[in-house]
Amino acid sequence: MARTIAALAGNAVSIEDYGAVGDGVTDDSAALLAAIASGLPVRLGAKTYAIAGETDITGATCCLVGSAGLSILKRPAQSKTGSASTATWLNIAATNFYADGVVFDANASITADTLAVAVQPGCTRSLITRCSFQNAQGPNNGNGLTYLASDPTLVGHHVDDCEFTGNANNGLMIFATDGISVTNSRAYGNKNNGICADSHDPAFVLKVRALQIVGNSCWDNAIGILVGNFVANNVFTQPFLYGNANPDILGAVITGNNCYENGIYGIYVSGRNILVSGNLCANNSTAVGFGAGFSAIPAIAKFRAT
Repeated sequence: MARTIAALAGNAVSIEDYGAVGDGVTDDSAALLAAIASGLPVRLGAKTYAIAGETDITGATCCLVGSAGLSILKRPAQSKTGSASTATWLNIAATNFYADGVVFDANASITADTLAVAVQPGCTRSLITRCSFQNAQGPNNGNGLTYLASDPTLVGHHVDDCEFTGNANNGLMIFATDGISVTNSRAYGNKNNGICADSHDPAFVLKVRALQIVGNSCWDNAIGILVGNFVANNVFTQPFLYGNANPDILGAVITGNNCYENGIYGIYVSGRNILVSGNLCANNSTAVGFGAGFSAIPAIAKFRAT
């Protein structure tokens, strides 16, 4: 039987045992990596820990246990030293990753177009609960939390009761991933999308499958929830090249979400075999003269909308 995060925390080690200061200034990244290397869950105090990027988290399992809203990992600086193709603050490559009650603050003063917290394809299981992802900058990679493409590998990822805010691109960005659930979370104040799932594969090979977006609230974004696109080359370029021959979403459930006061759309859906049901979309299209509470592309979207 899988152990809960609470059970794992029972035999956790403290990051301070490995030299962390937690004053928000001293770089605690070496202490964090050393604590993770112990193989035990790592307990974070009600402090701000400065963790410089790039910090690569590898190994079999990483488990971070914090005090919700009080345990903060903050990026003081960014360089490119690790294995990720794009400079990344926290590069999650551990096979299993668990985090509970941690604020991941990418630092709004770092404006380079880097990834903030990125889950690599080698991470096949993750459970992220009661965490906040905020202040990632950069027009393309400024996502609070990013799941990088792992299709066709079957994975098991779950994000629950988390918060995504103040990010320059998307709050949560999911590329081609087969098996991810996003539930009971809040995405607000992000420049583009609150929650976004889209493969962005111009070769039309990678897909998003087994996607669940259930019970979330999204407001004050450009689009609350975006799933798929109808751009013919499957990448966002200017000007758009529209088409519907190669959907990138194959199987999704989007239900019970509350999307309101977003600038363009509350929920935007494009793909095949998608169930859209029981969502509340109110007072959207606040920033433009077009948009709607809900938009689907009927040429390729085979769904039930209620």
